[in-house]
Amino acid sequence: MNPFIEVSPIAMAQALFDNLHDPRIFIPFLALIWVGSCWSISAFSGWKGLAEHFRADRDVAGERFRFVSGSLRSGMLPTRFNNCLGVTIAPDGFGMSMLFVVRLFHPSLFFPWTAVQAMLPKRSIFSQSVVVTLRGQPQELVLHGQPAKDLLAAFNAQQQAGQIADGASLS
Repeated sequence: MNPFIEVSPIAMAQALFDNLHDPRIFIPFLALIWVGSCWSISAFSGWKGLAEHFRADRDVAGERFRFVSGSLRSGMLPTRFNNCLGVTIAPDGFGMSMLFVVRLFHPSLFFPWTAVQAMLPKRSIFSQSVVVTLRGQPQELVLHGQPAKDLLAAFNAQQQAGQIADGASLS
């Protein structure tokens, strides 16, 4: 048998899929798909870029919300994070983290109030949202529901106390 026989990519893929019922093939294949998916979401959503500037260096203490929905727009299309965000509102800013199942390549983030350029409410038929624009960042963050209302209220309170300059918000 010649070890240098060329095998077409189609034949290799067919052999892989024919053997997916074997746990020795399926488990590494599933792990590879999971790692690749987590990395792709982090890179293309803009989370990776935000982590370069806003990686949380500590646990954020404050009002916590779990299973929050939101989206992150970096480029033309937003990436939706449905019920997998954790949001913490603190006196000095707000933090965001991912659900542990998809946390790979998504470090926790912390945004000080001074990094927020604008926070604008956005209403839809079903919920209230807030659009967060960060200073010097191309990403646009949108959060939905009660966490959005509380985040906007905290931002407005910081603004009225004079802690934030040149921020924009509408109640």
